[in-house]
Amino acid sequence: MEHGSKERDDLKRKLDDVVDLFNAHLHHKKAWSDNPYYDRVQQRLNKIMEDK
Repeated sequence: MEHGSKERDDLKRKLDDVVDLFNAHLHHKKAWSDNPYYDRVQQRLNKIMEDK
């Protein structure tokens, strides 16, 4: 495996981990708040992740 490919795979895994953690945080916040801000943040995150 080429070095650049391994580095890219590592970064992808880390990004996926951060997204999972942030989504868990958003779900928790949405469970305790009626603030529509959290829905907009989740929609923006989903749009960013669709573009990858």
